[in-house]
Amino acid sequence: MLDCLRAAAVVGPRDRDAYDLGSGAGLPGVIVAVAWPELLVTLVESRRRRASFLELVVDRLGLGNVRVEAVRVEDLAEPVDVCFARAFAPLERSWRASEPLLRSPGGRLVYFAGRSAQARAQAPPGVLVEVRAAPMLASSGPLVIMAKQ
Repeated sequence: MLDCLRAAAVVGPRDRDAYDLGSGAGLPGVIVAVAWPELLVTLVESRRRRASFLELVVDRLGLGNVRVEAVRVEDLAEPVDVCFARAFAPLERSWRASEPLLRSPGGRLVYFAGRSAQARAQAPPGVLVEVRAAPMLASSGPLVIMAKQ
């Protein structure tokens, strides 16, 4: 959960909504939603069984700011301020999936990179990139924040 809280630190008071792409067990989306109750977080999970589990989690935790979408990322249409990608896809593919979903300017992808990731080298031209290390979590790789200009 500490690892997921790093994503909450990227969210700002102007952010209204976010997608957690390939949400799986709801990480980091559920954690971010608890930390930012005014942020609408959509947990995007194409596998119906996992989406059903996420619906149960949202219900049991009483998270009014979370919704579950049992769709593929490619089927999303509504723009958001932030997309989270943790164990979703490699960085370049995560950016390609999230970029059309992000509001301009300033929409951001928050990507959980592996320890050996070369994020700046993988970023497309014209994309703002910030890499935040996780010194307090030895097993975690950096967060890569990619922003639309």
